[in-house]
Amino acid sequence: QPSTPYGISKLAEDHIALLYHQHYGVPAIRVRPFFLIGPRKKGDVCSDFARGIVAIERGRQTRLRVGNLDIVRDLLDVRDGIEAFWTLARKGAAGEVYNICSGRGYSLRQALDMYRTLAKAPVQDQLDPKLLRPIDEKARIGDNGKLRALGWAPAISIEHTLADILEYWRSRPPECEGKNGLCKP
Repeated sequence: QPSTPYGISKLAEDHIALLYHQHYGVPAIRVRPFFLIGPRKKGDVCSDFARGIVAIERGRQTRLRVGNLDIVRDLLDVRDGIEAFWTLARKGAAGEVYNICSGRGYSLRQALDMYRTLAKAPVQDQLDPKLLRPIDEKARIGDNGKLRALGWAPAISIEHTLADILEYWRSRPPECEGKNGLCKP
């Protein structure tokens, strides 16, 4: 039951894959990745938090701009996500659908609080109305039971993932703190 335009587009893709499997014999395995996060990944809230914290540590900004910190998301290290895709490529059943997720929910406030414990400077947040979404589900947590039945399980803790993301952004030069973390020429 998607509640966003993005979710509707993903449901349409899912149905097309199922249709091609059922009617044309395409051995499609349908996957539903949840919120994959990790070092080198850009454009998600955990990466944005880490980039902002590094900017605060370097004295380039004073506060971290945030949106709704009360929403809950199923966060999974992208490296665990890759292992899940590999497991599905080897053991997944054609036509079936699998959730690639941790099965645990974390509020964005919890993620930010974990980052605060790792920060080298105090991190104060400031609500930015531009970061609030008109359509935003309060909680999105997946069930990874079918994937676990194939022998997969998440191996990297959320704390380890967030520490790795923060260290990645600390390793980048200051000119890479801008939009999407791209370095200026």
